[in-house]
Amino acid sequence: MGRFFFTGMLMCVLCIACKDDRQDNKAQGLLVKIQAAYHIKVLFQQQGYNGDSTINIDSAIVQSGLDTLRFNFPAGNERVFLITLQGTGIHIPVINDSKNVELYYNYATRRYGFTNSAASTSLQQLGYAQVKLATRARMLKEWVDSAGKRNAEPALVKDSLSLLKNMNRD
Repeated sequence: MGRFFFTGMLMCVLCIACKDDRQDNKAQGLLVKIQAAYHIKVLFQQQGYNGDSTINIDSAIVQSGLDTLRFNFPAGNERVFLITLQGTGIHIPVINDSKNVELYYNYATRRYGFTNSAASTSLQQLGYAQVKLATRARMLKEWVDSAGKRNAEPALVKDSLSLLKNMNRD
């Protein structure tokens, strides 16, 4: 009986000693849910800085209309990673600012969103704001060009040009 008790106690001690409760050692993961894409290769890449090239970390092929892919971030500091849909020109930046980042992407509408990643969401909103600003600047430039051709009031054209220059500076 003593031998079984000693063996049981030893097993309990070994189990407790081998268990790793530290949250820092858990791998950070990216869950990618892609809708309306068929047979497209998805690349998980680490964005290069200061002229460094982008590094392919992992890849998977979307098989059905709604697939879920799981990638693990490499250990290290927060940085920008890319989800690239090969052959489509689509590159979605992701920042590993939490343990479990989720990306939802609809291939048909080209819309995406994040869960558990405030940094990735902020980066996405910055991109939308840049697109909106570029669209406004392009429309204003077209208006200025057409106004000059149709002999619009010079003061109005001058004000529009100064507004366009200010938009380009910001």
